[in-house]
Formats: sequence, C-alpha cells, structure tokens
Amino acid sequence: CDFTGTINENVKLALGGRQETKDIWWVSSEEIRELEETSKDYLKHQVWGDKSKLAYAIQKKCRNNHKMCTYWALQGRCNEIDIKLACAPACQSCDYLNDDVRCGGSIDTIPNALNPGDVGRMFHR
Repeated sequence: CDFTGTINENVKLALGGRQETKDIWWVSSEEIRELEETSKDYLKHQVWGDKSKLAYAIQKKCRNNHKMCTYWALQGRCNEIDIKLACAPACQSCDYLNDDVRCGGSIDTIPNALNPGDVGRMFHR
C-alpha cells in the first residue's frame, strides 16, 4: 500500500475499499453515510493531519482491513480488541495500533517482576 499521496488519497486507501453494507437493515443509509463521513474526518484531522511522532508511527497501519468494518462498527462491536485493531478508521481507534498506547508503555519501561536471585530465594528454606 502506497501512502505517499495527498491526505485525501491516503484516507481513501485507509478506508480499505468498498465496505459491505447491504445487509445492514436496522440502520438507515443516512446513518451508514454518517459513519463513513465520521471515519473520513477522523482520518483527515486526527491521523493524517497530526504531525506528531505517534501519528506518523500509525498512519500506515491505520486502515479498515476487512470489508465488514462498517457493519461491525454499526453493531457497536468496536469495544472488541480484534475489531478495534482490524477496523481502526471505522472504530476511530488508530491510536490502539501503537503498542505503547495499547499496552500502557514500552516493554523497556515496565519494571521487572523479579530481581536476580528471587526465584532461588523462593525455594530456599
């Protein structure tokens, strides 16, 4: 996937092509369009419009990776971590694609659970 184009071209790529919406009978076509527009605005202003290091790290990862993303988002399934990651634009969860955000920090900043010799001391009487 080439993300060297304009912001609008990048947003189109990130949305992942045509979404499967024909079987979403419980919402109006207006609600579907509203979610799609909200996703586009989110990508334009919060992902591609942000020049921070965090945004740059996730820009190429932030895309709808499944044709059912809009469907799942409208079902309210964006709280499921696999949907949140696979459908980041539809769920507005691109920041979760960064391990530091999703996991609460880099592995290098997490303190060790045990210090040298702790395991041996557990079994020493």
